[in-house]
Amino acid sequence: MFVSRYLVFATVSLALLVTAVGATAIAVAFPEITAYFNVSIVLAGWVLSAGILSGVATVPIAGKASDALGRKRTFMFLLVVFIVGTFLCAIAPNIYLLILFRLVQGIGAGSIFAACTSIAAETFPETRQRYVSLVISMSLVGMLLGPSVGGWLTESFGWRYIFWFLIPWGVLTLVAAAFLMKPDREVQKVSLDLRGAVLFATSLSAMMVGITIIGDGRGKTVWLAGVGMLALGAGLLFGYLKQEKRVTNPLVDPEVLVRRPFLAANIFNLIYGMVGGVITLIPLYAVTIYGMSTLQSGLALTPRTAGAMITSVVSSFLLVRWGYRKPLLVGSSVMILSFLLLSLEAPRMTVMGASISGVTIMLIVVAASGLGGGVTMPAASNACIELWPERVGMIAGVASTCRNAGAAFGVAMASVVLGMSGSFSRGFYFVFIGSAVAMAVGAIVVFALPRSPADISQRVVVTERGLKPKDPI
Repeated sequence: MFVSRYLVFATVSLALLVTAVGATAIAVAFPEITAYFNVSIVLAGWVLSAGILSGVATVPIAGKASDALGRKRTFMFLLVVFIVGTFLCAIAPNIYLLILFRLVQGIGAGSIFAACTSIAAETFPETRQRYVSLVISMSLVGMLLGPSVGGWLTESFGWRYIFWFLIPWGVLTLVAAAFLMKPDREVQKVSLDLRGAVLFATSLSAMMVGITIIGDGRGKTVWLAGVGMLALGAGLLFGYLKQEKRVTNPLVDPEVLVRRPFLAANIFNLIYGMVGGVITLIPLYAVTIYGMSTLQSGLALTPRTAGAMITSVVSSFLLVRWGYRKPLLVGSSVMILSFLLLSLEAPRMTVMGASISGVTIMLIVVAASGLGGGVTMPAASNACIELWPERVGMIAGVASTCRNAGAAFGVAMASVVLGMSGSFSRGFYFVFIGSAVAMAVGAIVVFALPRSPADISQRVVVTERGLKPKDPI
């Protein structure tokens, strides 16, 4: 039993590792994809955000399915979807099909997060917080490897080989899951709110299309079309919220959306995802502002992910002692400072007689942003899980949905700003300043979260009537 459950942990960790490598590796290839298909940066931005967007729409379903249909079934199905989508991306003949196939790939890559966290929580119930945090940290390891792998593959063989590289690792994970994971219990009778899922997906898609039209188009008619799509998306989102209140078995329990602790955690994760989406454009920043090659730009994200991996593991083990607010505030403050420094093109400096290039200074700042992000991630992921232990899959799914939605919008809006600014230097200035402001708003939201798992006054319990404050003990 000891050996088997740690092998299961290794399997889900490998799944997150592979999908994270794919996410950051393709970000490195972004300039090459833009040039290969000869399209605008705003349209090419959909190659990054499409994979995130489809995960946004399907993560709640994956979380619900994982709770009701079984961990192993859900996990293996999402792996198959990821492998098929990755293969289609590798053979995509044009930008439009590449975007479409990235949507397919993103269903598996994005949704598998909820399945992995559910498996980790169920496999290690006595140390749930620690192992949920550790399995999430494997995503950071993937993000550490992804830029280097993507830069090497793109420069040596071409951007398509990023997808070819991922396929055998996905198959290996699938085989391991088939043999190592215990069989699921009998399928529970449950009705998935597919209508709600469609409303949610189309609302986000419509708003992102509106942002793209406004950023990529010219003329009054085009702008009106973009505003119309934004309005349509907002209307569909309102319809989704009404749908969730009306159905008996909602995709996401309304309490997880409106109760103060959950709402605060979701808002913070949304903002955290937005700035994370901006970070994926660091390779483009390194190429256009500092003149780095594709391979070198792949290494630009490495200091950030290395720092995040280290502090995330430390934060995971100390989370119970630190509580939630302290790491969230400290990490947010470091990220705000990092974004402010990134908005200023680093000059060459002389320190104690040693000359330090602007590239070196930039990499140091990027690493600092990773240190802050790593401190923040475990607390952001665990902030409300213990409030409703039997709904870990759903809560983790909502948290992941908010981060993914934020990342998709972050990439889309940053691409629009870069496309409209006239120069990359001016564009990145506004992008990083905006990220610092957004993170400052997130830091304010932190005060609505429980201080720690032991903060009884903020905790809630599940009753037959829903959620209510827990009586003090």
